[in-house]
Amino acid sequence: MKKHFLSLGLMACSWFGFTAAAQSVPGPDAPALARQVCVTCHGPGGRTDSGQFPSLAGQSEAYLLAQLKAYRDHSRANLNAQRFMWGVASWLEEADLPKLAAYYAAQPPAPARATPRSADQQAAYERGQTLYRAGEPARGVLACAACHGAQAQGLGAIPRLAGQNARYLAQQLGVFKGHDRADGAAMGGEAGPLTPEQVHDLALYLQAQ
Repeated sequence: MKKHFLSLGLMACSWFGFTAAAQSVPGPDAPALARQVCVTCHGPGGRTDSGQFPSLAGQSEAYLLAQLKAYRDHSRANLNAQRFMWGVASWLEEADLPKLAAYYAAQPPAPARATPRSADQQAAYERGQTLYRAGEPARGVLACAACHGAQAQGLGAIPRLAGQNARYLAQQLGVFKGHDRADGAAMGGEAGPLTPEQVHDLALYLQAQ
């Protein structure tokens, strides 16, 4: 672990409110690193209610490791990646990446965000469920379940979507629609045809899984 890093003043998370003076970086223990660095944005154990940052708990190790590497080489280059994760990833040692990925993969996933639904919300949930399970073949949209699993649990290097905050999910679908993630070529094609209503419906459905 590097012993010093520069202040990342443009970042919104309070952890990045340090001055540019040299700072002591947490030791190599992944739980300690997660508690001292990652918790501010991603929550205790990688479970957060934030609509801006994802829950990491229960994601696959392969997916987490791939994303950390993408932040380091700047191939994940959407605006939030640049603001929040490029700086963090730059001072992580190579050996820290698999340790952090393994730590978060082993944590219990965020629970379903089930909330009482109005009639309109219930209808949106059901539309999202249908789109997730069956897609929309007439418009070339594949079933999300084909890649992300029947329970949105993720498969291998494909991320878990269940339990993520709906606002974050909608934000990421927007990133894919804009082709702002180098690893998202396939998702760009899938997200491209989605209407704003479909993005909303899918996100509402997935956060309740």
